[in-house]
Amino acid sequence: MSSKTNHIMGIDFGTHYACVGVFKNGRVEICPNQQGNRTTPSVVSFVGEDKLVGDEARAQMDRNPQNTIYDVKRILGRKTNEESFESEIKKLSFRVTTYEDNFDKIYFNVNYKEKNIEVTPIEITTNILQQIRHTAETFIGGDTIKKAVITVPTDYTEKQRKDLKDAAQAAGINVVRFIHEHSAVALAYGYDEKTAADDAVKHESNVMVFDLGGSGVSVSMVKIKSKLFEIIGNVSDHNVSGEHFDQVLFQHFTQEFNRKYKVDLKESARSKAKLKSACEKAKRNLSNMNQASVEIDSLYEGLDFFTNITRARFEDLAGSLFKSAIRAVSTLLEKCDMKKEQVDKVLLVGGGSRIPAIQSQLSAFFDQRAEIIDKSMNQEEVVAYGATLQANILSQMAPNQPTNSLSDKKISSGNTMTIEATNKTIGIEDSNGNLIPVIPALSLIPCKRTFNINNTQDAQTSLNMSVYQGDQSIAKDNQLISNLQFKYGSEPLEITFEVDKSSNLLISSKQSNFKIPLRK
Repeated sequence: MSSKTNHIMGIDFGTHYACVGVFKNGRVEICPNQQGNRTTPSVVSFVGEDKLVGDEARAQMDRNPQNTIYDVKRILGRKTNEESFESEIKKLSFRVTTYEDNFDKIYFNVNYKEKNIEVTPIEITTNILQQIRHTAETFIGGDTIKKAVITVPTDYTEKQRKDLKDAAQAAGINVVRFIHEHSAVALAYGYDEKTAADDAVKHESNVMVFDLGGSGVSVSMVKIKSKLFEIIGNVSDHNVSGEHFDQVLFQHFTQEFNRKYKVDLKESARSKAKLKSACEKAKRNLSNMNQASVEIDSLYEGLDFFTNITRARFEDLAGSLFKSAIRAVSTLLEKCDMKKEQVDKVLLVGGGSRIPAIQSQLSAFFDQRAEIIDKSMNQEEVVAYGATLQANILSQMAPNQPTNSLSDKKISSGNTMTIEATNKTIGIEDSNGNLIPVIPALSLIPCKRTFNINNTQDAQTSLNMSVYQGDQSIAKDNQLISNLQFKYGSEPLEITFEVDKSSNLLISSKQSNFKIPLRK
């Protein structure tokens, strides 16, 4: 990568933290930010005349909660009529404005430069990505970097990808490819020098990626055969996340404070922010110690709060969350029609996977085969590491390489390859309101499907088609991608659905020459 224009970043845009890497001197380098930290908080804070991003913004969460935006990854590309949306925004310390007449409109209300303004999730994401880009450019000596591979969750919708891509473009970043976070983990695993000679890489094996992070628990099965990596199944549960464990502690300590002082902490946004920050710290400490202390001066109107909690008590309080996390593992095995004895390795990813109870229950689930639980990967950096490897691969590909070549399906470098696949079914609505699958979930990318529709009404000159993404049998229970209209004649209408190497869906017909990207 000697050319300034050939640099491609690998970015993990996480719920709580973002991480960026570059390929330098023949290896992946994770870029430290201005504070020397290798991850940057995904937080933006508006303070008087200033807009702070990253570590400085996170420091404002306790003292300026109403004007500090966090967890934007959860909200980006969402619709306000989604089942869990309302309950999720109630937990936030800042104000979110939605509109009943437009489920796509979401705004954050903040005070900036002595004015009340509205900012969008895309704008906040842009601010974070600008900071990340600056971190990478500073690390390589000031050269401009305009390209990136960005990772996304396996269940991220196309609308969410579209909004993330728009935010990146606003930050001056061209997204050369989105890849699944677990594909990045698998790629990092395959490149790890310690596993290069491992039978799990050299021969056929089943590797499970167990990811417990800020947005939920996500478990994928990766089949590895002769250094070919393919995700064959995924299960996600957004009701189990690092934040849910924080919330368990928050409820516990809130009740304790209320019993002691007869005061409802929930009346104060600043008090809630202070306690939530302390709960996150206590959770992290309990992964390394048997007891954690909480010490907050003036938590509420001059009232101090000093207490502690044992790991055993925390595990008791969070028992149902642990069960749900392990349930995702068993559900994945059922989905893949596999037995637990067939799993050769379990890779732990995400800060929540550090919790000892999670590790012990995973070991118990796999009949105490502790040797298959791999704790060696850096949970905060491994996704960015894999994304950077992918970026390096793409930087070495010829600019005019045919799009239908093998390397579009099997991204290769040396002897290692990853296979990308569609995360959910793409289909159309029939006259009875059912979803008719066109491209099934987990179809290898790129892929193409063509089908014909006969005109049963002589006077019909056009066809309206609703395209959805999801795995529910009723069309409207899935995400609407677009409403299309095709010209119709006496001949059968031939329609082609194609997912390209960047996971864009192109829809076309001979009659209309109509192409619509899925990220619309």
